[in-house]
Amino acid sequence: MKLSKLLILLVSVILTSFMLVSTLPACSIQTDEDKITENVLRAVNTGDYNKYLNSFYEELRPGVQIEQDWNEDVAAIKNIYGEYENNSLEFWKTEAEDSSTVRYYKTKFTKNPEVIIKAAFQDFDGKNELIGFWLVQE
Repeated sequence: MKLSKLLILLVSVILTSFMLVSTLPACSIQTDEDKITENVLRAVNTGDYNKYLNSFYEELRPGVQIEQDWNEDVAAIKNIYGEYENNSLEFWKTEAEDSSTVRYYKTKFTKNPEVIIKAAFQDFDGKNELIGFWLVQE
């Protein structure tokens, strides 16, 4: 009798543990590259040119488009794609190109549920820095 009560208690504890674990949010490990890419998308949403500009490798910033051109591009992005849906960035794949690594992401915008983001990174002194950023419509 004691054994059956112990067995029932053990099964109850195990089932409760599974139920609790299944309600926890999924964990995702974000790389520095993921965070940079997310920051660029949020900068587009808020129209924050400085946040956008500061996402790029410091030595490349003088060559990044001027604010007026960026504002026009942001308006076009919002017209075509809508707003970026925060936290919808999902890593897809990586490709090596010359001396850089290109990370591809799938993400959602309000007018387009599947947009591909292409973000190019290059290693400078042991740190991967953003050197290019594109939206690709599927």
